[in-house]
Amino acid sequence: MNSYINICENRILNNLIFSDKLLIVIGAIIFPFLAMKLINIPGNFEPMLIFGIFSACFIVGINILKNVFKFPVFAYLIVQLMFIWVFLNQKFLLFSGVNLKLHLVVFGISTLVAIYYIYKNFDYLWNNFTAFRFFFLFFIINIIYFLFYHSDFKLSAIGAGYPVNFSEAFSDADAKFIIFLDSLCPLVALTISLLTFKKINIYEDFSEKFEKIILYFSGITLAYYIICILSKFDFGLSGFGVFIVAFLFLFLGFKLYLNNSNKFHQNNLINNLLLILVVINFILAFVVANKSILIALIFSLGIFILLCKKAGINLKLFNISTNQNKFFRIITLTFCFSLILFLYFLSTDFVGVITDRIQYYVNGFSSLSTLKIRQVNWHYFVVNWIDNLDLFKTLFGFGIGSSRESIFYISAMQSNCQLVQTTHNHYMDMFYEYGLVALLYFSAFFSVLINNLKDIFNTNKDINIKLFSIVSLSILIFYYIYHLADGVRVINALVIFCLIGLIEAIKFNIKRKTDC
Repeated sequence: MNSYINICENRILNNLIFSDKLLIVIGAIIFPFLAMKLINIPGNFEPMLIFGIFSACFIVGINILKNVFKFPVFAYLIVQLMFIWVFLNQKFLLFSGVNLKLHLVVFGISTLVAIYYIYKNFDYLWNNFTAFRFFFLFFIINIIYFLFYHSDFKLSAIGAGYPVNFSEAFSDADAKFIIFLDSLCPLVALTISLLTFKKINIYEDFSEKFEKIILYFSGITLAYYIICILSKFDFGLSGFGVFIVAFLFLFLGFKLYLNNSNKFHQNNLINNLLLILVVINFILAFVVANKSILIALIFSLGIFILLCKKAGINLKLFNISTNQNKFFRIITLTFCFSLILFLYFLSTDFVGVITDRIQYYVNGFSSLSTLKIRQVNWHYFVVNWIDNLDLFKTLFGFGIGSSRESIFYISAMQSNCQLVQTTHNHYMDMFYEYGLVALLYFSAFFSVLINNLKDIFNTNKDINIKLFSIVSLSILIFYYIYHLADGVRVINALVIFCLIGLIEAIKFNIKRKTDC
């Protein structure tokens, strides 16, 4: 009898010790102490309140972590909405003075998830997606650069951060660390988004899951825009215009996909959401865009329209169904537009915003002062590049972070004293630091671009494959043109490569249906 009781006690004790719930409770006690040591907490806050907040964050974070490992769709949304985490972090910092670094936490979780996904699905990714191969090989090589071939230039050399939202957290780090993140972001974002529909084998299940992604993504984005409008256009991060344009093409693709599908009449809510988002993104693109974004947008939007016409895709965005709810839908659209316009007028000086943007574009395009400064920087940068070039540096470059160091000292020697730590040309940065190895990085883009062109001009391809190929191609063209005059920011890299990966996953699943 005693032995039986001892066995039962041991089983209960073992189950208790190795219980997930017990580990979560212990973590919820230990994590707040560590967080309070690492994060600078203002002295006017009650310690027990901060302890409770961190404990709750730990429990929520554990549950999120479980879901992102099990459900690729959830993992995709977490990464794709990275700008939300930046925005929430900045608002919480402004309100409380506590920097929770939510975007860094999400990026860390996303990296762990991507490593797990690569381990579990390496053959699937390698065999089906050329872009993944190039980015994976480039990242492996970049580890060698990070460890052995780099510059020791500090990001804190000047106040202007490279990617503002991340450099504040790494202001004393070497430039090589940010460049390393730039190689990690495409791999993380692409891996997670490519696997969004991995567990779906039936096309009907894919279609249902796809519509849910459209609904959640659109709804959260619209809520974010409304909050930002009420906050007097405080979008919470720099480079906002870049992913606004990328989202414009994505929402256009979603809207046209539903218009062309036989489920158009069954998705009134999603159609209304997408129509509103297309209009908002189009307006915001011009309200917040700089000159480089505007030029790239006009060119890529023209390509989008021409290719849609070529592929025979109906561009009627304001397509209203002819069913019995027609009047209701018109009223709904009118109400939504009126609400957004009301919030816009309520939160800011509409005339002042428009006047400032017109003045900005007139002054910018008439004087081209920033372009002239960059041309001078580019000239001396290229001269310095050629003077120090040899066979080894042609093949392998000057090491990661070296372009930041070079352009900083070049700008410091000029009379205008406008210090910069990026050349504002992504191609110069990459080939200067990596030499011909950078071709691996850009080959990922070109592989997607070439496949898009093949699908667009293939008369036997499904119309939806052509549509999303045009969307992907337009985003890539925008990316190519914009980065002729700017560098890559970490947040934008995550957002854009997530979009590209999602579109590739969509096309892959549609092709599986048409091949059956």
